[in-house]
Amino acid sequence: LDASAHSLAALDAAVTLAASLHAEVTGLFVEDTAILRMAELPCTREVGAFSGVAREFTRRDIERQLRAQAALAERALAASAGRARVTWSFRVSRGSVSSELVAASDEVDLVTVGSHASRIAGWRHVGSTARAVLAGTRCPVLLMRHGARLVPPVMVVFDGTPGANDALDVAGQFARAMDHDLVVMTADDGSGDVERLAQ
Repeated sequence: LDASAHSLAALDAAVTLAASLHAEVTGLFVEDTAILRMAELPCTREVGAFSGVAREFTRRDIERQLRAQAALAERALAASAGRARVTWSFRVSRGSVSSELVAASDEVDLVTVGSHASRIAGWRHVGSTARAVLAGTRCPVLLMRHGARLVPPVMVVFDGTPGANDALDVAGQFARAMDHDLVVMTADDGSGDVERLAQ
C-alpha cells in the first residue's frame, strides 16, 4: 500500500477476496531507501508541483513524508477492512520496494499490487515494480489499476502449462468463494486439454 489510486484499487480487491474467502489482509508499506539516499545528496532539490519553486530537502523531510503516507495507507486499510468485517494487520518495512514485496510474498497466499500501465508505442506496459513482483514471487499475484473492480465472471487463460494449472486452481477458488461463473479461455490444439477441462 502507498495510498495511491492504483494501490487503493488493489486494497479493495484484497478486502473483497478476503471477505469471500474468510481470510485476513496484511497491508505493507515500504519506505523506499532509494528516495532516502537521494535526499542525502547535496545536489537534490524538490520542485513544488503547484508553485514550480525548487527547494532543498533533507532525509528528515522525506522520513516525515513517508510516515504521513504510511499513516494514510493504514487508515485506508482500516476503513476498507472495517466495512467488510475483515481481519487486518499493517506493517512498515524499509528497503527496495520490489525486493520487500517479493520477500513478504513468502508469507502470504496472494499478493495484490496496484500497477499503472503506461502506453508506449500504442502498447500497455506494466510498471517496473509490478513486473519485479510477478517475476520474483512464488504465489499468485493480482494486478489492479485505478477504476478496475472484481466483477463476474472469473476468467482464466489456460494453455496446458504448469503455471496455467495453478492459475486455473486459483481462479476456481475465487469463482466458488464469490459465487461467480468461471470462464476458461483455451485453444483446442488436439492435445486433449479441452476435453479434460470439460470433465
